[in-house]
Amino acid sequence: MAPDNKVTVSHIYKLSVEQLNSLFSSSNGTSHMLAELKDQYGSTKGVLRKLASDAATGIMGDEKDLRRREAVFGRNSKPLPRTPALLDSLKQTANDPLWLAVGASALFSGICGAIANGWGGLVEGVSIVIASFILILIATGADLVKDRRFVEL
Repeated sequence: MAPDNKVTVSHIYKLSVEQLNSLFSSSNGTSHMLAELKDQYGSTKGVLRKLASDAATGIMGDEKDLRRREAVFGRNSKPLPRTPALLDSLKQTANDPLWLAVGASALFSGICGAIANGWGGLVEGVSIVIASFILILIATGADLVKDRRFVEL
């Protein structure tokens, strides 16, 4: 086939990436998406035809077809979820109502201990806060390991 008679991608696929994105965007309501699908594209059969696909057999799927589809529509892959940053995970763990109650109790214990026993009572309250912070760090580390393993799946 001569280069000037070469079949272009626009002759194969009658829908652009932009049209597909607008059709399936989350900003459109379901009723709007269904109406647009029916009116502009001839329902799902029309979309399949415009994408050179078949409901029963799918796409041709040979190497040339896959390369062409990837060049036109991009790679068909799901984006991986982002692993939360250490500081975000630490904030989330520390904002747990249980840890907030432990912190408030430690503060109250420290104040009461300081009033009743002087500096010795204050040291007890501070040691509870430090122990709580160490436990929060351990829980944060466990959550980060769990999140990383989840992303790897």
